[in-house]
Amino acid sequence: MTREVNILTDHDVAEGVKHDINDLENEQIGLEQRVDVLEETIAKQNKTIERLLQIVEQRGGNLESDAEEAPVGKQKPARDNALNNATRKSLYAAMGLASTSQLKAAAALAPLKTGGSYVKDRESSGKLLRPDWASSFAENVAWHDPMVKFLRAKGPTLVPALTSAILAQKSDQELLDRLEVVFKNAEFRKAGRVGGDGNIERDEEKQPRTEAEEKKENRHRGRITKACQLKCEERIATIEESEMHIPTEHRYILQPVYQSTDESDDTDVVDPDTETEADAEVHAKTTRKPWITRPPAYRHSETEAAIVIIDAALMERRRQYERNNKGKTSAHPRIRGKTKDTPLPFIRGNNHLRIPRGAIDTDWLARHPEQDTPFRIHDSDQICFFAGKKEVVVFVAQ
Repeated sequence: MTREVNILTDHDVAEGVKHDINDLENEQIGLEQRVDVLEETIAKQNKTIERLLQIVEQRGGNLESDAEEAPVGKQKPARDNALNNATRKSLYAAMGLASTSQLKAAAALAPLKTGGSYVKDRESSGKLLRPDWASSFAENVAWHDPMVKFLRAKGPTLVPALTSAILAQKSDQELLDRLEVVFKNAEFRKAGRVGGDGNIERDEEKQPRTEAEEKKENRHRGRITKACQLKCEERIATIEESEMHIPTEHRYILQPVYQSTDESDDTDVVDPDTETEADAEVHAKTTRKPWITRPPAYRHSETEAAIVIIDAALMERRRQYERNNKGKTSAHPRIRGKTKDTPLPFIRGNNHLRIPRGAIDTDWLARHPEQDTPFRIHDSDQICFFAGKKEVVVFVAQ
């Protein structure tokens, strides 16, 4: 067997190395071309990023569109949605409205003075803004300066994207310009020219509600008020008979506006809070179906636990009453349901009785910063309920 042996000469080695060098040079050229393409792409991306940063800075970090803030009758300024949202929500808060309200709700509040003013609210110890929608924004000068100060203080709380540092860079005139935008849009909604969905709305002044509509609404409101008053009276009687003691600071739980709502678990059931004009026959068949008691979502769990204890005594009182009258009359059955998201109430009279801060769910209050006002909340963290000498519930907020 013969084995072949290849012997490379110096010339062969040199030619092989030259070939390898040529391949490497070609590869280097290809890589350099690739680098050129990537550098050009990076340059384009940097320009795009710079434009986006400029847009974000102009809009205060909030890129959501806000059709409500388009000014009426004048050229639109550079859009700043965070500032627009804060301006609108601050105006709502100053008027005692929830931040989720619509401009038409603000426009529905009638002014109490020509040119607008801050008026003392009968339901609180503070003052509420009442703009004069029938006059121009310039004629509403009485509340301009206080509203600008309120916007600077409350805006960052209502819209976190608008920080105090950003607001500090805004002049008072810039804030007044934003207020004028909101004012004019609300003014148009009052006139019925612009609807929240872009459709023309009914002019409430030219086309008032019919007599039947007024009667139905008054009847509905009266039933709700009566139901809340009866529930209050029954709880008060239960507390007195059970020798429970409610500290004065916490007697807000015995006010009608603080009561849970009772809602039907079926559309045929008629109750004070979900009244429908069902015919008598349907009502007779369904009236004994239980109502769903829905506690307000702002109520702290410890407060709810105390009220459950009170209501347990109340139910025993009802059962005793039914035994005494041999079942001739009985209260409508109720079951406890999910919480209902409602605003904190203003409690009339009672020396401006307010809800202690510790009795409010902290997560709920964080989601509704516009409700955190001295008109509604008393800065006290302790919640105590007593039944005679026995302590029922003690809660101290951390």
